[in-house]
Amino acid sequence: MFVNLGKHEAVRRRDVVGIFDLDKMPTGGTTKELLKAAEEAKTLVSLTGDLPKSFVLTDGEYSECIYLTPVSAETLRKRIAEPLCGTTAKE
Repeated sequence: MFVNLGKHEAVRRRDVVGIFDLDKMPTGGTTKELLKAAEEAKTLVSLTGDLPKSFVLTDGEYSECIYLTPVSAETLRKRIAEPLCGTTAKE
């Protein structure tokens, strides 16, 4: 299944490595270096024209990126935790 990250962008649920709340993370140091490296490698995808609320780290066959998203980390976690229609197993 897929999870909607905002701005009509979706990634496979199983490709999500982590969801990070930018309001609760330090703005300097490692986080800043990670985002800068992703930008230089052209693997940073901004889904917002404004300040992002969170970022999603993915690693998969089609989506090895960091997505800056206007959706809160809590909302994204809920979207990932939603059960699949007609099944009891989670991806």
